[in-house]
Amino acid sequence: MKQVKSAVEDGPGKVPSLRAAARMEPRADAVPAPDSSDGTGSGLMPGLVLSLDACGTETTLALGRVAGTGVAANVLILREVRLGARTAGAQITQALDDALGSRAGEHAAGSPLQSLAAIVVVRGPGSFTGMRIGLSAAKALSEALNVPLFGVSRLAVLAAREHAPRVALYAGRGNVYLRAARGHEDAATECLLAAGEAGPTTGLVVCEEKVETMFAGARRVAEPTAADALRYASGRIGSGRADDAATLDALYLWQAEQMLGAPTTVSPVAAVSQP
Repeated sequence: MKQVKSAVEDGPGKVPSLRAAARMEPRADAVPAPDSSDGTGSGLMPGLVLSLDACGTETTLALGRVAGTGVAANVLILREVRLGARTAGAQITQALDDALGSRAGEHAAGSPLQSLAAIVVVRGPGSFTGMRIGLSAAKALSEALNVPLFGVSRLAVLAAREHAPRVALYAGRGNVYLRAARGHEDAATECLLAAGEAGPTTGLVVCEEKVETMFAGARRVAEPTAADALRYASGRIGSGRADDAATLDALYLWQAEQMLGAPTTVSPVAAVSQP
C-alpha cells in the first residue's frame, strides 16, 4: 500500500502528502468510547489498534481491538507479524502492509488505514537503531492519520506480562537495563546498571541469553512482543491517555536512575513518561 510506505519513508514532516494519497481527512474520533458497534455485544471499540515493537532481536507488529478501560480492558489480537531485527528497516513497510492489508479478517469498507483507532509503540530500552525505526514509523502514521499514539517501556511490558517485580534486559558491555517495582505497577525504577550492581537475582525475570548468563537463578522467558505491548497499553487506550506524538522520544536509560510514577523527583533530562 503506497500510503503506508509514504508514512514511514516521508516521516512526520510530509504528513499532508500522505493524507492526500490516502484520500482521508484527519479523524477527530480516533478513539471512541468502547461500545458494542461490532454487533457482538463484546464492547469492542470499532477501530483497530496497531502495535509495533522494533527494540528486540526481532521486530514484531500486532493488530487488535480493545474493549473496556483500565485494568478491566480486554484485547483481541487479530494478527501478528514477525521479521528479523537486522532487516527491520527494509522490511518495516512490507510488514505494515501485511498487518493492515489483510485486515485480519475484518470486512469494513474503506482503506485499512482509515480503520486504525490508535497506535502503540515500544519506545525502548533496546536496540538503538530499532528504537528509532519503530518510533519514527509509529509517529509518522500517528501524525498522518491523526490517531493517538501510546508509547510504552519494553521493561514495563515484560514485567506486566510475567507479573514480575524485577526484570532485566541486555544493555551491552556487561550492563543491563533493570526495572524494579516500588509497591505497585505505576511506581517503578528503570535504570542502566553494571551487572554486578543489579542486586539479588531472586525473582528476577530475563528474556535474553546474555542476561541469563549474568544472573544465576534468574528466570528466562520469551522476549516481549508487539502483542504484549498492545495488551499492556490497553487500559490507557480505552481511557484515551495518549502521548504527544510531537514530543514522544525513545527511552534512553543513560541516566543513573529514572523514577517512573514520581515525575517531581526527576530531572528534565531523565524524565520518563509512564508507562
